Amino acid sequence: MPSAAAISDSACAGSLIEEWLGMPGNTWEYYKVLREVGGPLWSPECDTLPWIKFNLLAYHQQAQRVQRRVDRSNGCWIQLMDAADAHGVTERQITALHEVAMVGRVRRSRYEKAEALNTQQATRDLQALTKAGLLTAVGQTKGRHYVAGPRFPQNVLETAQRHHTITKPVHHVAEPPSGGDWTVPALRAEGIMPEATLLL
Repeated sequence: MPSAAAISDSACAGSLIEEWLGMPGNTWEYYKVLREVGGPLWSPECDTLPWIKFNLLAYHQQAQRVQRRVDRSNGCWIQLMDAADAHGVTERQITALHEVAMVGRVRRSRYEKAEALNTQQATRDLQALTKAGLLTAVGQTKGRHYVAGPRFPQNVLETAQRHHTITKPVHHVAEPPSGGDWTVPALRAEGIMPEATLLL
């Protein structure tokens, strides 16, 4: 499996809402709600609920993104492990293939660092993977990197590129539930509110 440190670094970095704010539309919403609550200066007369709801929404959706990223990463690793014997790939070489699946490319220096190899070992591994058709070298000398080759497992690439839908914590309800019962159990019973829903 991917190293605990690699997963932790990715999750910690990705869980910050700065990444979410950088997505199309979200930066505009940030400034919109900031104006709504009174601008950059706090005042006791301002209603801060919109700001709290905005931040909870941002963290909730970014947490979904990080979870999907980890799920894809684990799925790719498992599929590469399953295909390793058929392609004559060692467990450490899977790290290079996994990087290609998730990022689109791998450099010798990154692979060398990830597996604590010397330059000769990393070069030999990448050359072997290239000879096997799993990787294709692009560029020369210091600018060289490796991308998926013609024999790279297609199912792994499909898993890495799988799209997911980001959902909001609570579904918008156009019509009240039958009987006008707005309690959480009633909303869940009618499928309006899923289980384990974060209430904002």
